[in-house]
Amino acid sequence: MKKGILILLIALVPVQTAYAQGGAIVLSGDPQGSECNINDKSAGMCAVYVFHVGISGAFASQFAAPAPACFSGTWLSDTPVFGVTVGGSQTGVSIGYGQCTPGPIHILTINFFCQGMTQPCCYYTVQPHPELPSGVVEAVDCMDNLLTAKGGFGIFNSTDECECGPPTRDSTWGRVKSIFDE
Repeated sequence: MKKGILILLIALVPVQTAYAQGGAIVLSGDPQGSECNINDKSAGMCAVYVFHVGISGAFASQFAAPAPACFSGTWLSDTPVFGVTVGGSQTGVSIGYGQCTPGPIHILTINFFCQGMTQPCCYYTVQPHPELPSGVVEAVDCMDNLLTAKGGFGIFNSTDECECGPPTRDSTWGRVKSIFDE
């Protein structure tokens, strides 16, 4: 009985909420997470690998990664890397890593049937878990601090026009300066 009460009390101890930088949750077309391109150039099974990057170590993360409207495939399933995974990528997922794990961390694989018809530069973004009141992608570091993580992205059929940096528009130095003059 005492052991059960102790476990319950430990579970009720709140995680500290020190919204600091919690790295980023990013999407990749390769299992090493080395590039943002996700290939959908022919019909068949394709995988999107989810990584927690830019953090020295973490215990958990919460986010959603619903397939973008520009994608012409079908979501099939998620393959969790860690045993404590609640929910799914399309509607919101919470993943416990089981221990303090150094980054980069492969945390989930999202399985799709790709149709090979997705147009180039289809951005696939990580979003906040829709049930979180904070409205941000969250992570827990190795000191049990609740952190804000960046919602990263991957790109279906990346080209030179849509490299792995954020989407940009051509501009001139004068236009950039005018933004700060206002």
